[in-house]
Amino acid sequence: MLEFTRGQKSKLSAFHPGSNLNVVIRTSSGVDTSYDISCFGLDEHGQLSDEQYFVFYNQTASPCGSVRLLGDLRGESETFAVNLSSLPRRIARLMFTLTLDGEGTMAQMRQGRISLMQGQTETARYNFSGRDFHTEKAVIVAELYFKDEWRFGAVGQGFAGGLRALLESVGGEVLDEPESTPPLPERRTCSRCGTFFDRIDPQTGLCRTCTRSDPQYQRRQAERAQLEAQQTEAARRQASQERQVALKFFRRNFLEACSDGVITDAEWRGLVRQAQQDQLSLEDCLAFVRSDAVSFLERTVSMAYADGELSDEEEAGYVRLKALLRLPAALTESTDERMAALGNVTRIRRGDLPSVPASVILESDEVCHLETPATFLKVTARATIPINGSLIVTSRQLHFLSPEGGWRVRYKNIMRVVEHPSGVTLELSTRAGNGTYTVAEPMLAAALLDALVRIDRRQLLSTQTERPSRHIPHDVRIAVFQRDSGKCTHCGAEEYLEFDHIIPHSRGGANTVNNVQLLCRRCNLAKSDRI
Repeated sequence: MLEFTRGQKSKLSAFHPGSNLNVVIRTSSGVDTSYDISCFGLDEHGQLSDEQYFVFYNQTASPCGSVRLLGDLRGESETFAVNLSSLPRRIARLMFTLTLDGEGTMAQMRQGRISLMQGQTETARYNFSGRDFHTEKAVIVAELYFKDEWRFGAVGQGFAGGLRALLESVGGEVLDEPESTPPLPERRTCSRCGTFFDRIDPQTGLCRTCTRSDPQYQRRQAERAQLEAQQTEAARRQASQERQVALKFFRRNFLEACSDGVITDAEWRGLVRQAQQDQLSLEDCLAFVRSDAVSFLERTVSMAYADGELSDEEEAGYVRLKALLRLPAALTESTDERMAALGNVTRIRRGDLPSVPASVILESDEVCHLETPATFLKVTARATIPINGSLIVTSRQLHFLSPEGGWRVRYKNIMRVVEHPSGVTLELSTRAGNGTYTVAEPMLAAALLDALVRIDRRQLLSTQTERPSRHIPHDVRIAVFQRDSGKCTHCGAEEYLEFDHIIPHSRGGANTVNNVQLLCRRCNLAKSDRI
């Protein structure tokens, strides 16, 4: 809720949604003081060019129904129901005023307030009191005016000449009563309290204050307030339903834009334009499709992982997608880590090798690139025996250390490096060390070994492993993702998905739709290179 001070102005859209609002003016005064509350509909020059847009107690609605006086809904107050969107274009300003009904000045007012309401919610307020005035008998409290868009201003300007001076300031005039018409004493003195007033209800003979305390009047006002509350609640429910329909329509178009794996600039502009047309904020729309957005981001990462290398285009596309979807950092933490790991592997494949501290003593010219726990799977005639240890990859050779005994492998003896979901297989020209090593990060280990073998053989620009030939074309990845509905074909998981060859590539499997499936990391580890 925004609280205004005298003279302050602001765009209505900055604090009040939509074009429907209730303007409530409340006053608190002495016993012998009463106020007339009115609304003037003025043209762009600030003139009352059409008196039918002077809404007050004797004319309770404008011709188009855009401004309606609802009456006293709560205590000494008046409420105007305003629909700015249906006002004629010639009405560019709504001026809300307060004039004294009787003797006295505005300085006698205890306190007053004008509030802008959206249903039961107060969106803006301007407080004023008699301390703000001196001899004024009429006051412009606030106004709604159109300047490129609708705005609200707290005015607090007074007129010592009362209603006549106020009307003259907007081009209106007060019709003087004919001199031949004598005053009607019974209409100027309240039959209940005997107080002199300029306006007495001709039907009841009561002043405005006594009329408000009349039981029948209170009952009518309570019924009117109840009806207004029901209408407001019905309008709120209808607006909520329309908003849900618009959000679902946005989600449908969002999923359609994501269906081919890429959101183009034209598709994104179309989504933004749709949100604006439905009067929805882009933040609300993106929050509504947040789970879909996270799934699409994970899908983008899975497609980048399919060939084991991160291209500049894929990296730029990921950064762009994160910026468009405006996802919280907590939701992109895992995908950020996976993209960072893939970027690290890509740099290694290009010859940029990392250096890490070693826990063992190496040769003076030997640089450690990787040290990780590993298990060597020793295959015998009767069984496969796991040997736990550590794998140390250096610039000169590979070391496997284990309490059961270890070995060294020279890079010149490595004939092939095959990556598996759970580790790497080294095919050597010697027997010692030949076999499969399970490690926590198979892709990193395979990339390092591949690069070091090529460096050893002066073939850094050529590829020694099967990775490039395992490249799955983009159209195949899209077709597989849509066929498998973005889920692991084994367990139905939707996170940490990887493209897997049903028949492993090392056994002759092809990069076709029928030989590629989606598996989560856990199921891919369990499957390994089995068919």
